[in-house]
Amino acid sequence: GVIMDATFDDIIPLVLARMPEFLAGLSCAVVNNHLKLDNFEQIRPYKGPLLLINRMFDTMMMTQPGIMASNRGNVLFENIMMERFPKLMDEDTLPIFERLFSARHAQMLDDLRRDVGVDNDLCEAMVRSYAQQHSASLPSRIALSLSLLTLSPYLFPLLSPLPLSFSLPSFFLSLPLYLSVSRSPVSFWCDSSLPTGEGLEVEEKQRLALYVGTRLMTHYQASHVDLLPVQYLDRIWTF
Repeated sequence: GVIMDATFDDIIPLVLARMPEFLAGLSCAVVNNHLKLDNFEQIRPYKGPLLLINRMFDTMMMTQPGIMASNRGNVLFENIMMERFPKLMDEDTLPIFERLFSARHAQMLDDLRRDVGVDNDLCEAMVRSYAQQHSASLPSRIALSLSLLTLSPYLFPLLSPLPLSFSLPSFFLSLPLYLSVSRSPVSFWCDSSLPTGEGLEVEEKQRLALYVGTRLMTHYQASHVDLLPVQYLDRIWTF
């Protein structure tokens, strides 16, 4: 799988936030011609296991100092959610994600999960059952209501570890990016269709969206330069 730590969607907004306004045009031209970094477009074709690590005190990734929601890693997350789980990222779930983006410490994340009523076991079973019965391709189409799903106790068996044939542009290797091999059903990550949310009640969709979102992106209470604890390298969501 792929882990993206302390990263962003596109470098342009970060450049503009730090350069004088009168140099905006020149700054964009230089970046676009010599240092084009659009991480979303780079990761977009990849359909395998993915984890984003959002550093909660990462001022380098913020366009507004001290405003957690301005971390460009949040924009990368939104874009990936829209790409992979389009029906879980809409007007019903946006307020939930806005709270997620604004969290300043771990307790706020816990409070959010409690307020929304996320049941990890139920959400995990729902996703796996849908993938088992319909397909596990991305973008996801897990749009049935909970009442229509049969939560099978016979979930995907995990296959033997498989090497991931995936190459990155050379400049990408300079980013805080980590690769790991995970035990994951080939059909799930290669074929791809998962959660969307059509047919779900708003509260159910919010629970599922927050669950999927927090499996895709985890939070680390640290600054941009703090070392990443090794346990974060084992948090990729696999089935």
